[in-house]
Amino acid sequence: MEQNSLTLLISIVLAAVGILFTIIGVATPGWAGASSTGKVQLFRCGSPCPLNYTAAGVLLLIAILFLVIAIVFTLMFWRGMISNSSDIIKNIVLFLFLLAAIFITVAYSRAMPSGLYSYHIAVTAGNLVFLSALAFTYWLGRTSVTYVH
Repeated sequence: MEQNSLTLLISIVLAAVGILFTIIGVATPGWAGASSTGKVQLFRCGSPCPLNYTAAGVLLLIAILFLVIAIVFTLMFWRGMISNSSDIIKNIVLFLFLLAAIFITVAYSRAMPSGLYSYHIAVTAGNLVFLSALAFTYWLGRTSVTYVH
């Protein structure tokens, strides 16, 4: 496998695992706070709970949407459906990766830091998406450089 294809594949896998961890982080009730059950879900935490993580949940869902779009375009680059000379689409994909990583980071920064698992899953998802953006940037740099002999 060519090195550029391997770099794109690494970017796709990291982003896919980041999406999986983001979905798990949104769906699980392990966020910080006090409620009647002792567990706080991201969108609701029970009737006596004063915490509201709706903004964080929405940011995570928007990040998932951006990641899905970025992965689809990256798969199209990897399979050769989009030419490597389309710089505008490359930059849009990089922007989507970075924006998704920023949204995930802002979402878990909005929640109170805790030792509970959903917070740590969101932190891991944000780091994986940043690494995915870094791998895509490396591929972007390798395919955009003209070699001088």
